Amino acid sequence: MDTPGTLALWDDEGVSLLPSTKPIAGKAAITKFMNDVMASLAGAHMTKFEGECFDIQQSGDWASEWCTEHQLVELGGGKAPFDGYGKMLLVLHRTGGTWRLREEMWNQALAPDPATH
Repeated sequence: MDTPGTLALWDDEGVSLLPSTKPIAGKAAITKFMNDVMASLAGAHMTKFEGECFDIQQSGDWASEWCTEHQLVELGGGKAPFDGYGKMLLVLHRTGGTWRLREEMWNQALAPDPATH
C-alpha cells in the first residue's frame, strides 16, 4: 500500500484497465485513481501479498508478462478482511534504460483448488 512507490513504476503514458471501470489513461489519472482508492481505504493494512509472474517476453524496448496475485487486507472498523485473488497482464516499456508499466489489465481470479496445491 505504498502509493508513491507504485506510481514510480508507471510510464507517464500508462493505461490501467481494471474490471468494471473505464480505461484510466495517463499517470495523472492513475495517480488520482490511486489516491481516491487509498482515501477510501483509510486505516486499512495489507497483511499479505503473494505474486508470481510467467511467460516473460521481450522485444527491444517492450516486454510483457502475466501474473497471478493474492492479497489479504485488514479493512478495520469491524469490516471483514478483503481476501482476493487476481490475474494481471503487464506491458512494460523501457525509456532511458528504465522499465516502466505502460499497460496493465487486471481481473479477479478464483482461489486455488486446495486439492492441487
